[in-house]
Amino acid sequence: MNILYKLIFFSLVLVNIGCNSTDSSSTPSNQVMLVPLGEAVVGLRLEGPLSGKKAYKLDKRINLPNCWNDSVIWTGSDLYFGLSSASFTKLIAGQGLINDPTCLLPRAQVNNDYFDIYKAKIVNGQWQSTYQNIDPINTEAGVSVSGSIMAYTLYDPNGNWDIYMTQKMSENIWNNPISFERNSFCPEDNANVYANGTKIIFESTRLDGIGSSCEANSEKKSLWFSEKVGERWSLPTLIPGVPNVGEKNTQPWVDEANEYLYWTSDTQCACIRRVKWINDAPIGKYETVISPAIEELSQGTADGKIVFVGEYSHSDDYAFFACAQAKKSGDGTDSNLFNGTWDINIDLCVIPRQ
Repeated sequence: MNILYKLIFFSLVLVNIGCNSTDSSSTPSNQVMLVPLGEAVVGLRLEGPLSGKKAYKLDKRINLPNCWNDSVIWTGSDLYFGLSSASFTKLIAGQGLINDPTCLLPRAQVNNDYFDIYKAKIVNGQWQSTYQNIDPINTEAGVSVSGSIMAYTLYDPNGNWDIYMTQKMSENIWNNPISFERNSFCPEDNANVYANGTKIIFESTRLDGIGSSCEANSEKKSLWFSEKVGERWSLPTLIPGVPNVGEKNTQPWVDEANEYLYWTSDTQCACIRRVKWINDAPIGKYETVISPAIEELSQGTADGKIVFVGEYSHSDDYAFFACAQAKKSGDGTDSNLFNGTWDINIDLCVIPRQ
């Protein structure tokens, strides 16, 4: 989930998610669990391939208490994500980027008030995460990995966000990042690389392939495609059809094995959708797979329910995504809370095999 979207989106609609106090030990004994689970969550509508399943938070080894966990990608063996101590609640309450002192980040992280990238593996049934040290000074997230290639976004504080790429040299060691040659002066974000790092889909405010002009509204984003031909990346082309219906489509992810493109349809439903992706083009009608309980915000019944999702990926029968939780903590007058009422936290969630 990119930050500007959250700031604008939640300013318009609010955010709540909640979880019942159930850990992995309370799940059915006949369910084989490889991914350790945290609390079960409520408020989601799961459809299509996810119908009948349940969603959980990841445990506290990943979702560090009171920290902002986001930008998740699951490869089937490695979980990449972004981590920050910034208070999302204070950000959308208009207080700016302020560290939450109760978020205890790993000592390796220098840039506390924004994001750095981590990788986690399951070792002896528990998550073990490692700081990736790709750029210890600047702010980076929006990560994607294909083969030995990683793409991520470097977030310039002035809003000129660019995509960078790096290649894995050995475990947790990446070479010097290089700028994606098709970056423009328009903000680019949430790149998904696939086909062993030779194809890319990313979100941008650009109005043409070269990025000679940008949308006046920085929140109006579309999905663009480029592929590597020899040593050069092709001029990005706007993905046609349903993945770009509406004013904001973000966070693409390609399921290569089953030929689907997933994305977050922000302004349409704040939900995750998918469409058949054949020869790098959408085919047929879209399908909604995860819908949050956004409508319950205005109804006043959203406390304890998930009302936003994003950053979807899956492999080996586990689907991961970012989820947002709001807890009613004020009477509408507290300037440190969103709309004076809500304490909001962003975590990582998973839908396991059932």
